[in-house]
Amino acid sequence: MRPCFFIVALVLVIAILPGCMRPTPVAAPTEIKLLTEDAWTLPATFSPATTPDAPALILLHRYAHHRGSWSPYTPYLKQTGYTTLSLDFRGHGDAKFKGETKSYKTFQAEDWKKALYDLRAARDFLISQGTPPDKIALIGEDIGANLALHYTLKDPQIAALIMISPGLDYHGIQTQTQITQLKEQPLLLMTGEQDSYAAASALTLHEKAPNFAELRTYASSAHGTDLLAAKPDALQQIILWLNTTVPTIQTRPGTPSS
Repeated sequence: MRPCFFIVALVLVIAILPGCMRPTPVAAPTEIKLLTEDAWTLPATFSPATTPDAPALILLHRYAHHRGSWSPYTPYLKQTGYTTLSLDFRGHGDAKFKGETKSYKTFQAEDWKKALYDLRAARDFLISQGTPPDKIALIGEDIGANLALHYTLKDPQIAALIMISPGLDYHGIQTQTQITQLKEQPLLLMTGEQDSYAAASALTLHEKAPNFAELRTYASSAHGTDLLAAKPDALQQIILWLNTTVPTIQTRPGTPSS
């Protein structure tokens, strides 16, 4: 009877193994609404990592764009172990002010400065979902990069700052003086060498940054997230930089092969 018992047991093991070997389901991105303290409702896309206390990246789009600028890159960021949250800035995409559309085209510098409330709403949401406050980093393109710098100066718990195609002045959001006030957060600047204004701005900001700052340039005229499409290794370098530079999240797994 022993051979029959062995065969039955083997069949049961073979039947059970496929279920045990299935990969852990990955949660799909969720569309949410962020409410700012000054009554803006901002559409956002939340893509959680598999662990609730994973490090998180707030992704900030450029002028006249929307959170969709980041959509091609969030799957890779999630694959490397990061939660991501991208949002439509006030006046962009489907953002509403007290239920009504208000376009960025009418914004003055003071209106843009209030966009820091948008970042605060994003940070507060991530914390409500279990992200430790010191495991949140900001990645911004164009004016999103400038706003990320301004917000980092107000929130010392931000773990790191990545500025893609920054400017010394985008629509009244300036950076040349502000960069000198950056304290402990590491800074990564990225730009295309032929993206002339952003390249010159990034060089100046790198020279003026008082603490750890790294500048990476690429042979391209692409701006913002377009640089990530033109130079795919740039996205891999962001993850490598985060994993090896930022104390609170440097234990994350290495970059997967492309």
